[in-house]
Amino acid sequence: MHSQNQRWGKGKQSAVFKAETKQQLYKTIMMKNFLNFRVTFKAMLLLMAFCAAPNVFSQVTIGAGTAPNPNAILDLKENADGSSTRGLLLPRVALHATDLPNPMQEHVAGMLVFNTVTAGTGENRVTPGYYFNTGEQWERLRIGVTNWFYMPSIPLDVSHAGPHTVNLHEMYADMLRYASHSSLGAPPKFKSVLAADQIYYYIVGYDDTVFDIIGITAEGELTYYVNVGNVSDATFMNIIFVER
Repeated sequence: MHSQNQRWGKGKQSAVFKAETKQQLYKTIMMKNFLNFRVTFKAMLLLMAFCAAPNVFSQVTIGAGTAPNPNAILDLKENADGSSTRGLLLPRVALHATDLPNPMQEHVAGMLVFNTVTAGTGENRVTPGYYFNTGEQWERLRIGVTNWFYMPSIPLDVSHAGPHTVNLHEMYADMLRYASHSSLGAPPKFKSVLAADQIYYYIVGYDDTVFDIIGITAEGELTYYVNVGNVSDATFMNIIFVER
């Protein structure tokens, strides 16, 4: 009898142990499933964040913790209202010459820097100041200055009434490509000749007893009539070019 009770007790303990083991195993499986779900959920969130990143980070504000202007890729503002007490400090580099990309590896159109040195010779000389790159060379950036100049002297046809048409830009470009004489140290040719659509054309004075101005096109074609009877050695027309 005692032996049977012992066997029954051992069987009961074995059953209890098995039940506890199953319960513990069930808890372990549930915990692993929960952990796997958390890992999967985090991975999904991370994937969604990466997918959304191009839209989120396509525009950036630096300075203030506010959204950038919707029209700007990069918005620099110190305060939320857009005001600032500091400026933008461009990279300060030592250029070698206008025709060399150095210290950059190559010419990149749109690159803007502040040159800190005087270097190069002739038409390729650079001096301290702002420069931008055209993709082929460095050009001095002139800020706050209207670049204007009188058109070089040209002969106008006054032999008959007209109408007469002359391309001011073509005559200007032909005359400025090379000079017959220049000052000591000056380059043999002008640094650059502005394109026709880079200039505004103005007539600021003319002999109105001789000329009747019809008009000037956006590309610099001047059309005029002539009163031949009034032509003299004093006949004149003053033309100014203004860089756009």
